[in-house]
Amino acid sequence: MSSADSVKVAVRVRPFKDYEIEGKSKCIVQMNGPQTILVDPASGKENKFTFDYSYWSFNSADANFADNKVLWNDMGESMLANCWQGYNTSMFAYGQTGSGKSYSMIGYPGKDEGLVTMASKRIFQKIEESKSQNTVPIEYGVEASMLEIYNEEIKDLFNPKNNPTGGLKIRENPQTGVYIEGLSKHVAQGEDQILKLLKQGEDARTTGATAMNKTSSRAHTVFILYVKQTVQHPETKQKVQKVSSINLVDLAGSERMARTGATGARAQEGININLSLTSLGNVIKALADKCTGKNSTAFIPYRDSKLTHLLKESLGGNSRTIMIAAISPADVNYDESLSTLRYADRAKQIVNKAIVNEDPSAKIISQLRAEVERLKNQLAGKGIVPAGENTEGSTGVPGGIAQAEYDKLKEQLDASQKLITEMQMTTEEKIKRTEEMAKEREEFFKEMNVELDFDKNKLHISNLNEDPLLSGKLNYYVQEPTNIGAAEGNTVRIQGAGILDSHATISAGFITPSENAKVYVNGVEIKEKTKIKNGDRLVIGSRLIYQYNNPSEGAVNNSDWKLAWDEFSKNLIDEKTNQLVEMERQQQEMARSLALKQSELLLNAEKDTKAMLEQMRLIELEKEEKERDFQRKELEMSMKLFDMENRLQQEMAEKSQIIIEKAVKTTVIASSASTDSVSQLVPWIQEASIMVAELKRSIAIDLKLVGSQIEVEVTDLETGHSETWTRDMFETRLNQLRSFHLAIMNGNYVDNSADPFLSLKTVEANVEAAVVDPSVLKEKITTLEQVNQQLTSEKTNLIVDLNIALAENESLRSRVKKTGKANVGSKYYRKLKKNIKKLEQDIAAISSKQKAREILSEFDDLVGDSDSGSSSDSDSDNDFDAMMRKARSLTKTAVKEVSNALDDSVPPPKSGKKSKGEKNQSQICNIQ
Repeated sequence: MSSADSVKVAVRVRPFKDYEIEGKSKCIVQMNGPQTILVDPASGKENKFTFDYSYWSFNSADANFADNKVLWNDMGESMLANCWQGYNTSMFAYGQTGSGKSYSMIGYPGKDEGLVTMASKRIFQKIEESKSQNTVPIEYGVEASMLEIYNEEIKDLFNPKNNPTGGLKIRENPQTGVYIEGLSKHVAQGEDQILKLLKQGEDARTTGATAMNKTSSRAHTVFILYVKQTVQHPETKQKVQKVSSINLVDLAGSERMARTGATGARAQEGININLSLTSLGNVIKALADKCTGKNSTAFIPYRDSKLTHLLKESLGGNSRTIMIAAISPADVNYDESLSTLRYADRAKQIVNKAIVNEDPSAKIISQLRAEVERLKNQLAGKGIVPAGENTEGSTGVPGGIAQAEYDKLKEQLDASQKLITEMQMTTEEKIKRTEEMAKEREEFFKEMNVELDFDKNKLHISNLNEDPLLSGKLNYYVQEPTNIGAAEGNTVRIQGAGILDSHATISAGFITPSENAKVYVNGVEIKEKTKIKNGDRLVIGSRLIYQYNNPSEGAVNNSDWKLAWDEFSKNLIDEKTNQLVEMERQQQEMARSLALKQSELLLNAEKDTKAMLEQMRLIELEKEEKERDFQRKELEMSMKLFDMENRLQQEMAEKSQIIIEKAVKTTVIASSASTDSVSQLVPWIQEASIMVAELKRSIAIDLKLVGSQIEVEVTDLETGHSETWTRDMFETRLNQLRSFHLAIMNGNYVDNSADPFLSLKTVEANVEAAVVDPSVLKEKITTLEQVNQQLTSEKTNLIVDLNIALAENESLRSRVKKTGKANVGSKYYRKLKKNIKKLEQDIAAISSKQKAREILSEFDDLVGDSDSGSSSDSDSDNDFDAMMRKARSLTKTAVKEVSNALDDSVPPPKSGKKSKGEKNQSQICNIQ
């Protein structure tokens, strides 16, 4: 296989950005021919890479400076030549956000056109050149498609009005390979027409990005050109066709994956911008291992994401592919640049198997028809389930096909029939369909109040976006008055989080917000009619930013999005800081109140403990032989009390330290207000909170300091369960929330799996155990004292009765011994023996403290129930509850000591086997 079939790789380094210049960044990239050298700023180590091309675009004054035209001459022309030979070709740009990917692919109209624009123009120039050079007439046909992959959903940018919920589906057919079902193809008959298509696709992308609050760096954009060449043999008159495609891909920014290592839990977080790039990295690695022989049987996970599935032919398949790796020259971006270069170094090892696509239509249509016939037979029940058998979930059709299998076959049948219809369309039918979709596209822009042919010399507002390529793309004329809102009929109709049906009105140089509407002018929230002037920044809702442009007041210059965002977020942060200061004051007040409660509780605990110790002392005095043991236990209890007091004092000190640490953390959060992380999180939290409120969900979202990192705490107010999300997790869930919110607000069905807060529902909230009132403890202790006194009295009476019975028994035994008559008064003896046994049982019952144990058991249950919930409170700041648990623990220990003392006060009755003589003697009396 020729080297032309290997993936070609080019590296391009951009100039410094303003923030890198302001931060006095150093250039760590060097280029020498095809070699790129990246210097580690920490160690000075040189990382050397060799690629097919290394483009120096750092300084336009340098002799070897490479602009987009240089890239096109080196790579674009060869790509076009391969297309003309009938090969499928692909070019994709990879790199971190802001590295220059989109500049290479899209560029700026009129300044430095990107490769997509150059390809669109050059393809028709190539057609004209070929017509003048060909000796045999060739018919040329050009079609175009444009799509976007965002949050694993595919949107048709040339047909934005008819995108289904959940996006378009990727299909794979043995005859046609991978394709996107329902993706529109538009006939382009000239340079002007295809450039107009490209502009409208960009406008559709911008409109969608504004509605979803996203930037182009969060989405993958794919522009596809289809070229058909039909040649008629002069002698046989037989027509031969060559059909090829050019795939131009602008990938999403890769820095999130590089910084977080999007694997494991992060990679499985759900629908997010990392999934496609992580999957792409896995595919490239597996292909590189396979092509180099490192792992010849490696499985290629194309289906792990929509992007990799779509690029299956471009990577390792039927295509000649070029990769552009865009990097930053700054030392602050060393890690991301190194990751990109390693990515590119691996990609150059991939070998594709490109073939010339000649005359495929007739053969493919024949194969598809056979496929359709086979599917129809299967749907009729042939060869699926034996006739007469009825399986669970069957459809009831002949053969008893299961419903899931039936649906799958029906879906395959419909897809194959659509392919046949598509391939059999004539050129005239395709042109007619293109014209119809153009009208639908214009209706879409009209509904969104987007002006395609816009006069910027008139009074208007224009959008500002984090991505410079999307700023100034949406422009709205300001009329008298101009009504802004989400409902139809507004002069400017915009949709998004926090946008009311009637949100604000612009008239005579003033903007007036509606009631409860969020409107900011130059970062300051307004509540009443406010004067605006040329160049003012307007924030509508949670984050949609526009600029008010009045040419009559001066030149119209688009403001920098970062300036508008910084002033907006600064005011939000100031407001948040004030809330934190108030929270700190409340915490200090709570700390003082808590200290008072702790002191009171400590006194009550000491009092209750001393009362129980006194009770133990009185009980132990009844038995002089237990006096030493009592003194030892009293000493132990005193030591426990002393230890308890020390622990309580220590906990009070720790609580004070926690309060101090919270105050310090609050100060850290306030002092970090100017950092990029906080300046992004605060507006994001406000946006998410607005969407949650509109969805009528009881969920609170706020900042949380975890160590030195500022993260986001999300709490379900109904269950009390909360989760802490990192910044990246929160951004992922926020993107998911935006899609979820927009679908719900538009009345579309949304599966519960798309709920960004689903994890909060699946975890049961911890229920705090009930707190035992100290008065209940006192009541139980009092009852215990009364029972003990009653038992002591009963025991004394029984011992007296027992002594009397023993004396009577001794008297009887003497009489028996004197008379020698064993049966004298036998009935009386048996009765007396029975009474004595009963007395012994009563005493044993008293000794085992059955009644006392009932009270103790009930008391232990009360204490035990409250103790069982203590673990769930381990992370709680409720020190009053913690204090109660310590008091209950001390009380329980004292009660156990009382119980042990009672058990030791009366020994249990003796038992053992008796000799034969003893048994005979016991017929008279068995009490020894």
